[in-house]
Amino acid sequence: WTELTQGGKAFLVDVPVYYNNRFQGTITGGMDFSEEFNAIMHNSNDFGVQVLDQNGQVFYQFNVPETGEIPEEFLYSQVLNIGELISNDKTEWKLSFFPLPDFADNYGRSSGLPGVIMGVLVSILAGITVYYAQRASGEARRVHSVNRKLKKLNRELNEERRKAEKASQTKTEFLANMSHEIRTPLNAILGFIEVLKNMETTNEKRKYLDIMDFSSKNLLSLVDDILEIDKIESGSLTLREEVFSPQQEINNLVKVFSMGFAEKGLSLDYHCSCTNTRQAWGDIGKFNQIITNLLRNSFKFTHEGGVEVNCMEEVQGDKLHVEVRIKDTGIGIPEDKINTIFDRFAQVDSSLRRKHEGSGLGLAITYQLVHKMGGSITVHSKTGKGSEFLVKLPLRLARENTEKRIPKGADSTSFEGKKILIVEDNAMNVMVLQKVLEQFGIDTDVADNGMVALDKTEEQEYDLIFMDIHMPEMDGFEATRIIRKRDKDVVIVGLSANVTREAIDEAREVGMQDYLTKPFSRDKLLALLNRFLSNGYKNQ
Repeated sequence: WTELTQGGKAFLVDVPVYYNNRFQGTITGGMDFSEEFNAIMHNSNDFGVQVLDQNGQVFYQFNVPETGEIPEEFLYSQVLNIGELISNDKTEWKLSFFPLPDFADNYGRSSGLPGVIMGVLVSILAGITVYYAQRASGEARRVHSVNRKLKKLNRELNEERRKAEKASQTKTEFLANMSHEIRTPLNAILGFIEVLKNMETTNEKRKYLDIMDFSSKNLLSLVDDILEIDKIESGSLTLREEVFSPQQEINNLVKVFSMGFAEKGLSLDYHCSCTNTRQAWGDIGKFNQIITNLLRNSFKFTHEGGVEVNCMEEVQGDKLHVEVRIKDTGIGIPEDKINTIFDRFAQVDSSLRRKHEGSGLGLAITYQLVHKMGGSITVHSKTGKGSEFLVKLPLRLARENTEKRIPKGADSTSFEGKKILIVEDNAMNVMVLQKVLEQFGIDTDVADNGMVALDKTEEQEYDLIFMDIHMPEMDGFEATRIIRKRDKDVVIVGLSANVTREAIDEAREVGMQDYLTKPFSRDKLLALLNRFLSNGYKNQ
């Protein structure tokens, strides 16, 4: 028992707590008896009661003189061991009962009434003690029952969480697999479209090719968006650290979009108040994706006028604060839609009569990427007047002596006499790549799996190897490991529709110098060839 800070005294009841069948500790509660004792004794003004524990400490007393002295000649004292009745508690309690002096004077010292009253009182007090001890035992059983229920509930919650995580992982794997399966035929479609575009053809056929190219790239963009939003939601999205010039990247993107804007009869203007081209550390791919999504959004919803892109940079300590403002003269965003514009699958017009197509993922992805990079994005819009998006990104400043890691290569590089091995099990993709390389004047060999590639690399040397990842017999990663042990200098470039960060990272770990994702453009392939087949390239 213990004294309570708010008054009174209480027995302490300890209840053990278990989690996953392991003892974690106890929950201790105090049970105050004082009020029950007082309720019994408040009308007994002629008698006094004192209860002591085995150490002589006062547990309860009533009508005890201020001096604490009890006249022994009137004292009835009994040692009780109530605990033996209900538990293994061996604590002894001394119960003392005595009449007050006025009562003794009125009824005499030999009266048998005190003894009768004492017997009744002892019975009552013993009953109360047993009652509360049993109630404490009942509370302990109840807490045990609650604890068992909580443990069961916790197991059920853990099982549900495990199922949810498994379902999420299954969904991610499904989307990644579907992305791979869609990208593989798209690579052949887009590849042959580019091959045909570089051949002599009629204006009408070129128009059809442009439509096919546009539609295929829209499908590819949709696949990329779905995969990207899944990465964001699953928490698997990671950022890379590269040195780049934000101003230069925006300028390049504006140039890429300018032709499409011009064909639609729209203007696309770029202004930058920066006096110097500064470099920063960050994920160049995600940065470009943010600007690209905003430009696509403005392009889609603007039918007259045009788009204005403004860029500002400010250095604060070791940070380069980049501010990009994209303002269009499009249809604008209704006031009741402005707060949901960055939600997934949000559409300004979601009716069956909507004029603008799209998945509704572009701005949602942009919002998440901006915040992932530690920045902010806001939008101001008025229906019929246009919209203005403002992106602010705090990037880590790259010092002037930091080497820029953006590969450069002259478009006029000669590939005469170069030979490339294509390791790929998909015949359509082999045909596309062979045809494009043939247009560049490059001789090629083909291996349809990693085992064949090992044999061919033993027979002769190649200037570059395009290595697919998913192949029968031996995959591209294993083949690269073996080839890299034999030849540390040969250039090996991964070639796959698998665009996951894990695949790209593993490609670099096994010794691939770069990773080309399907479908790839002719320009991207040319830039890669310029980089690796130029005389100035040296394997690091």
